[in-house]
Amino acid sequence: MKSKILFFYILIGISTFAQTKRDIILKDSIISPINSGSLAIEENYLKTYSLLKKLDAEFGYEKDIHVKILEYSYLQNDSINFKNDLTILVKEYGFKIDYLNATENYYNDITIGKLATWFKEMYLKNHFIWLNNNFEKLSDIRILNEVNVKDQVIARLSSEIITLELKPSDSVKIHTRIKNLNCENLQLIYDISKKNNVFVLSKKFPIIQNRLNNSIVHNFQTNISKTWELLFPLVKKAYIKNEIDNVIFQNYDFYCFLKNGYQEFNSYKIEQIPKQFRKNNNSIPLKDEKEFVKIKSEFKWN
Repeated sequence: MKSKILFFYILIGISTFAQTKRDIILKDSIISPINSGSLAIEENYLKTYSLLKKLDAEFGYEKDIHVKILEYSYLQNDSINFKNDLTILVKEYGFKIDYLNATENYYNDITIGKLATWFKEMYLKNHFIWLNNNFEKLSDIRILNEVNVKDQVIARLSSEIITLELKPSDSVKIHTRIKNLNCENLQLIYDISKKNNVFVLSKKFPIIQNRLNNSIVHNFQTNISKTWELLFPLVKKAYIKNEIDNVIFQNYDFYCFLKNGYQEFNSYKIEQIPKQFRKNNNSIPLKDEKEFVKIKSEFKWN
């Protein structure tokens, strides 16, 4: 199972059919250079940051990308954008120092170093503003940040169980229990999204700094039909409004292919799937071609 998760993250970088102009720019020109480390070169950083600002102007502030690029802003001594982004993230999206892991290249400087005085004043002022506007969301945000902790425990338990020699009946019971534990996390994501009338991974919702995507991926692995039934209406609404990118559709199609041998959103060609994950070498069929044509038009995919 672990190999499948790792494979998924490799797939994020490939070209797909199911994408908008925003998806293409994000994936190819912003996320890819961030993940590759090429923004350590000043020219690449300036080009990428400029493109990100244009994307912000057209589609709204890309909060998760701005979190990712913070370390490069700091590395390149771009203090204006570094400070501006931190201020926006704290004031508008509830960015919390508590959830940093202390390995960020700027962490020491904003806590005990040369930026500590500025950061403390900025953080206290703007965190209070955010609290005043979002106080009722505090419990939901705490719960969502804890989902990743629960998910890691479940994943660790799953990996340990694989190494044990169990009776078939015991194996089924344990698998069912793990599936139910994953579903509990999924239900939290769904319930909080419905309560707030916005998908919690949307850029319209406060930042969830602990990885929430992992829990969704694990639910795709263990109970893909129920997961998509719950999430798709929320995902669709957020995607149409440019509040999320198309990665969740790629996620879904990958695990849908593994389980059912087809895809719904035309995310992959068979050649893009490594041989060890293919059921055969035939092209990957669509579950419903008429429905895909409708979705493609609705989502404004190329």
